[in-house]
Amino acid sequence: MSHHARPVLVAGVLFASLSAIFIRLSDAPPLVIAFYRMLFTSAMLLPSYLLGLRRRAALHSRGGAPSSRHPLRVVLLLVLSGLFLALHFATWITSLQYTSVASAVVLVSLHPIFVATGSVLFLRESVRPAVFACILAAIAGSVILSVPDAGADPGAMTGNLLAVAGAAAVSGYMLIGRAMRRTVGAVTYNFSVYVSTTLFLLVFTRIASIPLAGYALREFVIFLALAFFCTVLGHSIFNWGLKYLAASFVSASILLEPLFATVLAAMLFSEIPGLLAILGGAVVIVSLLGVIRLDRSRMPPPPG
Repeated sequence: MSHHARPVLVAGVLFASLSAIFIRLSDAPPLVIAFYRMLFTSAMLLPSYLLGLRRRAALHSRGGAPSSRHPLRVVLLLVLSGLFLALHFATWITSLQYTSVASAVVLVSLHPIFVATGSVLFLRESVRPAVFACILAAIAGSVILSVPDAGADPGAMTGNLLAVAGAAAVSGYMLIGRAMRRTVGAVTYNFSVYVSTTLFLLVFTRIASIPLAGYALREFVIFLALAFFCTVLGHSIFNWGLKYLAASFVSASILLEPLFATVLAAMLFSEIPGLLAILGGAVVIVSLLGVIRLDRSRMPPPPG
């Protein structure tokens, strides 16, 4: 299986990169897209979660496994992780309505910067000075990337800021996951967080008075595609790949997502980035690659 892990991982990155394309094709409000994506993803993971519960219950009855119940602190952290993920989807999906696919997918990839900083501040992990040098370079690259948008379209700059906010939000999800995955299984963690995310997005739509019904069948096909291809076949493959490949290789491979998404957007929407945007994006990607290679701690890969 390890012999085929690399091409399977690249396929997973390609599936994940379809996320921005499907979102751009949808006419539904961003919060609605996010809600149904996570609702359908949770439904797809439900059988695996229930099967895991049944197996643990059977082992527990024979004295071979601990109880599946978690203390209140763990439950609260799962809910908080779901809130961060809901904020990530709300901001990043909204960003795609204002800025280009290339800018949105590159800027949301800044999450290793926030994770590296947060791991020092909250998890008391050490980070090399070289990592922070790469962080500064990535920030400089993101500024270069955003320069063309600053003068051309104020709305695009808003989209860029929303994409950065999406990167910051998903970092909270990753930091909690990094701490909790030491004691909570992957299926339990993912399903619990996804359900929590779905409920928060439901609350967001209610607060914003956005209807969840009345959309064309085409929209629900897009929602299902986002859940199945981009989340289940996309980001789930990243988790699978960690069993056969180095975490640093998996993390670095995820940086192919902006490249794939940019090429697809150029083909489908004629969104051709300018030279300055390409330069800034390249600086960001190379800097993030440096962060990943220097910080080899495993972390849950982000949802796209």
